[in-house]
Amino acid sequence: MAHLVPLTVCYSIPEAHVLGSALRVEGVYASIAAVHHATLSWTHLVALGGLEVRVLDVQMSEAQNVLASVVPHSEIQPESEAFRQRPWFYTVVFSLMLLVSTWYPLWLKHRRWKS
Repeated sequence: MAHLVPLTVCYSIPEAHVLGSALRVEGVYASIAAVHHATLSWTHLVALGGLEVRVLDVQMSEAQNVLASVVPHSEIQPESEAFRQRPWFYTVVFSLMLLVSTWYPLWLKHRRWKS
């Protein structure tokens, strides 16, 4: 029995749909995970860590060939390669988002009462 496995991660909804369509045209079953959450707000897209384009595990090699031929010079990379290139970057971004989301509302509340 075949299972869906992530092929790559896209950080915009149109990019994920274009890639999914390109895979389907070539005969590869493609599904975009959690696209309904990402369409609600761009912050959901950031919180999800992008949209996974998933393919069947038995079609993974075909999907990788299609991905390489469709976007040869694109920044689309498998998720593990993107993380391996800049692991510190994702840690810093997550830490800053956590810090801002925690302290900024408290700062605004304090500022309102002072004025």
